[in-house]
Amino acid sequence: PVFDELNDIRIDDYFTDEEFAGFCRVLASTLE
Repeated sequence: PVFDELNDIRIDDYFTDEEFAGFCRVLASTLE
């Protein structure tokens, strides 16, 4: 999945888990 690839980029250096979850929701709704 795309999110696994994002995790490989050390996304946790930039976002907390909660912020990242919110970002993913926004991204998912944008792609719908």
